[in-house]
Amino acid sequence: MKANLTDAGGYIKQAANEAGTAIKSAASAAAGELKTGGANVKSNLSEGATASKAAAGDAKAAAKEQADILIEKGKEFADVAAEFIKERPIAAFGAAFAAGWLLSKLGGSSSEE
Repeated sequence: MKANLTDAGGYIKQAANEAGTAIKSAASAAAGELKTGGANVKSNLSEGATASKAAAGDAKAAAKEQADILIEKGKEFADVAAEFIKERPIAAFGAAFAAGWLLSKLGGSSSEE
């Protein structure tokens, strides 16, 4: 019986050692995976930030282009209006007078009631 207990104790000790080794190996593997995963997360965040900056730059360029187009259209409109006033000053004055009269009637209609 003593021999059986000694054998059992040896087997238990060996099993405990092997369990400890397995736990250490698992912990080491998990730490390695965490490092790899952390590096991947960091890399993806960096790439995301770079892509966001690029998108913001593209949006800024598109907005500037649209603003330039609107400014150019405004200049063209002002040139057309100036040309119209030079060619037909009486018609331009009449149109301005009519627009002013219409706006005053629209704005003053509530006070006349």
